[in-house]
Amino acid sequence: MASSRRNFLRTGMLFALFARVPSVLGSVLKDSHSLTGAIDFSKETFARHLNTIFRIQLGNSRETHLKLVNIRDLAKRKGVVKGREHFSLLFVGTAQSSDLSQETYTIEHESLGRFSLFLVPVGRPEDRHHEAVIHRF
Repeated sequence: MASSRRNFLRTGMLFALFARVPSVLGSVLKDSHSLTGAIDFSKETFARHLNTIFRIQLGNSRETHLKLVNIRDLAKRKGVVKGREHFSLLFVGTAQSSDLSQETYTIEHESLGRFSLFLVPVGRPEDRHHEAVIHRF
């Protein structure tokens, strides 16, 4: 069977491309496993770490610290799915942490490891706290 040069090159390029895909996907999946979501943690998990420090990564090698001071059960609120876990985490921090905006941050804890969490500033600027609400479906 005769094959044109164009078909030969196209087939060779596709083979080379797909030969590389597993290693690229492997590195992407490896990186995604190093960062878990807080949705993997239960209310009880966080309760064991009440009044401990969580490091918030701000980028450019900067970080700030927040202390977990309160865990509130939201399961009894209207409109919440019964039988599932719903809770909020309340953090307090330093003067530097009061500038944190509403955003998803990479958080590190000495026992829980590294995970992502969506934080929302609550309260007045002079008494700023940060809250994360977790709904486990």
